[in-house]
Amino acid sequence: MDSLRHVVVGFDGRQDGHRALAWARDFALASPGTALDLTHALALPALPMHSLHLPAEEIFAAAEREIRAQLDAAANALAAAGLTAEVHVRRWLPADTLLEQADRLGAVLIVVGQHGGRARRVLIGSTSGRVSREARVPVVVARGAQRPSPPRRILVSVDGSPGSHAALLAARTLFPGARFLLASVRDRTGGLDATALADFARTGGVDPEEIDLHSTEGDAAAALLELAADSRIDLLCAGRRGSGPLRDLLLGSVSEKLLQLAPCPLLLSH
Repeated sequence: MDSLRHVVVGFDGRQDGHRALAWARDFALASPGTALDLTHALALPALPMHSLHLPAEEIFAAAEREIRAQLDAAANALAAAGLTAEVHVRRWLPADTLLEQADRLGAVLIVVGQHGGRARRVLIGSTSGRVSREARVPVVVARGAQRPSPPRRILVSVDGSPGSHAALLAARTLFPGARFLLASVRDRTGGLDATALADFARTGGVDPEEIDLHSTEGDAAAALLELAADSRIDLLCAGRRGSGPLRDLLLGSVSEKLLQLAPCPLLLSH
């Protein structure tokens, strides 16, 4: 039986993939028994100039050789650092590949990169958006300013929902040495006052005397983004409801806004 904790890392060879890999590498170095599964989905590659005469299989094969070389180099560097790493390449859609890989391995975490991009792409078409919406395990989106991994100080968005309970549980389980700031913003859709926030911490297995609590009124996403901009915050955690992207957009989903604008790495769970 596999005794390793698997972390699936989406790697595309670009800046976002390298950012996700760097975050996952540092997490694994501090978490003995963690295996990194570098995963790439080979969708239809761009056609090289003057290559219309080439068979599709030849074009795919060339693209696969190129990304495998990058993945193998990354895996070798991880092995040299004492980590267990495997390379996985599949000719399929990126989000489906990452989700199915995590299910197959029983992964504890998925790590992907996401640079921001245009709002429509982030909300509707991005790999990070769909993976964080549909994954059965927590998803870290390595975006924004580079912060330490594993995180030393974590901001957890709390609204009393099952999603925020899941986010706190994931943060406690994955990063047991971190200091927590639990924040709840009261607006027309809900939120917790100071007393309810302390009760939430207790039910989540956290002593409110040993963490920081922040309860305020206003726009939830704006307040959380302002708190996360503090350089002492290494990770922002929030819950997701798993709704469709258009529904989330129309309802002004806080998690979608965080996915688009978070100034630091973001963990989403539901």
